[in-house]
Amino acid sequence: MTLALGEPIGDWTVKWERGFSPPLPLGPAAPLGATAVALLVAALAVGLAAMAAARRQVR
Repeated sequence: MTLALGEPIGDWTVKWERGFSPPLPLGPAAPLGATAVALLVAALAVGLAAMAAARRQVR
């Protein structure tokens, strides 16, 4: 494959990928808005599960 591309396949792939799509914005943490939405959805799911479990108890 190196003969066909004129360079190692890994180097060619890196150049192709960088030209094919823009770089992803990677960072140390998720955006604040996304974190807040995820926590809200998780709290809602836990609350609904607790309510459903409380109704199923035999008294």
